[in-house]
Amino acid sequence: MPLIKVQSSISTPEQSVVEALLKQLSAQLAQHLGKPESYVMTAFEAETPMTFAGTTEPVCYVEIKSVGTMSTVGSPLLVERNKLSLMLYGMWQV
Repeated sequence: MPLIKVQSSISTPEQSVVEALLKQLSAQLAQHLGKPESYVMTAFEAETPMTFAGTTEPVCYVEIKSVGTMSTVGSPLLVERNKLSLMLYGMWQV
């Protein structure tokens, strides 16, 4: 079962924002792995105390787990990662 988990130091966003993020991540991970979305699990944890580069500025950690391999051949992985980063950054602006 593929899993994508996002942990963030931001305050908990509105439930509709979190649900939209998780649904988008689920669809994108299923597409990237070539697996049915019914196998994909997503999770979001807000208000997790974290530091990055020695500061407590807003930060997030994204963890992806999957049995098997995750190939970058023929997949716009970097574009999708950048989209995810921008989406998560937008949540900090709320």
